[in-house]
Amino acid sequence: MTTKTKTNGNTKARNACLCGCGKKVRGYFAQGHDQRMRGFLLRHNAGTATKQELAAVKTALKVGVILKHVSEANAPVLRASAQ
Repeated sequence: MTTKTKTNGNTKARNACLCGCGKKVRGYFAQGHDQRMRGFLLRHNAGTATKQELAAVKTALKVGVILKHVSEANAPVLRASAQ
C-alpha cells in the first residue's frame, strides 16, 4: 500500500541558508541561523572572523539581507561592538 502525502500547495523553490550551513530553506535563514549570522558580523567587526564566516557575510551582503534582517534588529549591539 502506498501512502499519498498532501501538500499545502506551497511548491516554492528552496534556497541554501545564508549562514553557509547548507540547509535548504524557503526564506533566507534556517531557524536560529540569523543569530548565527549576527555572531559572524560581530566577529567580523572585532577582526576575529574565520574564512568561512567571512564568506557567509560576503554572500549575505551581496543578497542585501544583512541590512534588513540582522542589522536593524541588532543595531545597538553592532554600534557597541564597533566602538
